[in-house]
Amino acid sequence: MLIVSYSFKTEMRTRCFKVSPQGEPEPVPCPEPRPRRKAGLGTAIKAATTAVGIKPCGGCQRRAAQLDAVTPGWVAKLLARLWRRSAP
Repeated sequence: MLIVSYSFKTEMRTRCFKVSPQGEPEPVPCPEPRPRRKAGLGTAIKAATTAVGIKPCGGCQRRAAQLDAVTPGWVAKLLARLWRRSAP
């Protein structure tokens, strides 16, 4: 699939195409964008512990949600920026 993003009259637009067997682009519906995660301190700690092999439990989920909720805005923005860089 080929995804083309472009600006038209200051508005960002996206079109999606697939290449036919003859080599011609055919328009197809674009996939829905994935919702952005609210990154916070809880998300960062959860990702780090999962990376080293610690399996999250129910208590871990609650603590991560609480830490995400109380993370200051500037920390959440910084973590979100870092999270986007490392996400596949």
